[in-house]
Amino acid sequence: MNIDGTMTAAVQTERGGAETLSTAQIPVPSPGPGEVLVRVHRAAVNFADERTCRSGMNHLSGRVEGLPFTPGGEIVGARVDTGERVVAISGKGGFAQYALVDESATYPIPPDLDEESALSVFVPGLTAGLLLDVTRPQKDDCTVVSGATGAIGTLLLQLLGSSGQSHVVAVASPSADVERLRSFGASTVVPSDSEDLTSVLRAAAEDRPIGLILDSIGGPVLEAAVAALGRRGRLVSYGSSSNAAATVAPRSLIFGSREIAGFWVLDHLDNRSRVVDVLADLFRAVLDSRLRVDPPTVFALDDVAGAMAATAQRGRTCRVLIDPWK
Repeated sequence: MNIDGTMTAAVQTERGGAETLSTAQIPVPSPGPGEVLVRVHRAAVNFADERTCRSGMNHLSGRVEGLPFTPGGEIVGARVDTGERVVAISGKGGFAQYALVDESATYPIPPDLDEESALSVFVPGLTAGLLLDVTRPQKDDCTVVSGATGAIGTLLLQLLGSSGQSHVVAVASPSADVERLRSFGASTVVPSDSEDLTSVLRAAAEDRPIGLILDSIGGPVLEAAVAALGRRGRLVSYGSSSNAAATVAPRSLIFGSREIAGFWVLDHLDNRSRVVDVLADLFRAVLDSRLRVDPPTVFALDDVAGAMAATAQRGRTCRVLIDPWK
């Protein structure tokens, strides 16, 4: 079923920051083969959305978007054709009342889970769950999580704790709530701006080998973290919130047989049955209160600038969402 007429959307007509976005009435899109139309109830705002607006490079697809452009890559809502409640990776177009999504990128929500919690845990939870699937941290080693106050970081801390990880070091901004991070599962919290971060991480490991570092900050933090790895240790980069370049000499990896790898969640969604299982476990853990997800901050569609500014606040543990009907 298609919906004729127009809808309200946040539209960008020139490159720039959030100030270049304004609401407009545009046609409701019609689904093509393999696509579904979703009535958007909430859309997630990511730190990278403003980068996409400034550069045109979509952080989800890796493609340069043309203008006019509507951001918004993660949504929750109802399929227009079936009425089923779903979370979905739209890639773009989510900051609107309706969005087109590949049917393969939609996932059902349990009837007893509220939509804001579902969207809050959706992509961050998939990233954390699949990242741990791939890396398989050793329980007796020390695992380091950088960017620990973010949506993914707090979930990683909880998932590591529930899996029996013996020692987890959280790297966070100096303003982070240390006790809160400990409540999520961190054994020790280290400020990301620590002088000689390499030595600080080694001390925080308390004589355990640092076997795995999950880094979302990049830049100097990544450089220092690599140097702290133990023998046959591995650093996996899954983000670069610092937006700073890192330089690591290949020669420095040889002695100790250390590794650096990258992880992007979209590269791991081709196994749909595994993704569905991971999501089901995450949703069940939220419903059973085994996984804590902070209530999100919700903005109206015409305050996209405020929503994007909120995502840039260091130490934020809750997600920022947009209500396109507000």
